[in-house]
Amino acid sequence: MYDVENEKEDNDFAEEYSFIRKRTHLSRDGRKLGSSFGLTTVHITHSQKHIEVKRIITQREYNTAFKNRDTSRHVVKQKRISFIWNMQSFNIHLYQEPLNVENLCIVQVQQQSGSGEESQVKMPDFLNISRKLEDCKEDNEKYGAFNISRLEKS
Repeated sequence: MYDVENEKEDNDFAEEYSFIRKRTHLSRDGRKLGSSFGLTTVHITHSQKHIEVKRIITQREYNTAFKNRDTSRHVVKQKRISFIWNMQSFNIHLYQEPLNVENLCIVQVQQQSGSGEESQVKMPDFLNISRKLEDCKEDNEKYGAFNISRLEKS
């Protein structure tokens, strides 16, 4: 037998949290077409790297997870509008709950990577953009879903 030094394994994370999601799909005239359910688990390593693992779950798994949710957090409800414009994919997130972020609207844009002028995001004129959100502590604390879900401290 040999004595082996026990080192931290790669799966030893500094922090880990999960959230569930229900997406109800609507037709153009507003009729409900059905729902899909998902579970996302976020692992944060000791070097602050974020690893997201997403999987589709059944309605039964969703209902069980919802009943066992962290009640120290808000349920966050949002409406999403998705469209393609000028070869770019737009997702508009309209927050409906909790009340402290009601009417908050965040636009997420994805495009093919390019070089030079091709890599510049072009916004449609019909969107009134106040500013670009940065990947910084201030914006993450104000606009990140993890922080939006926190109940106000008394």
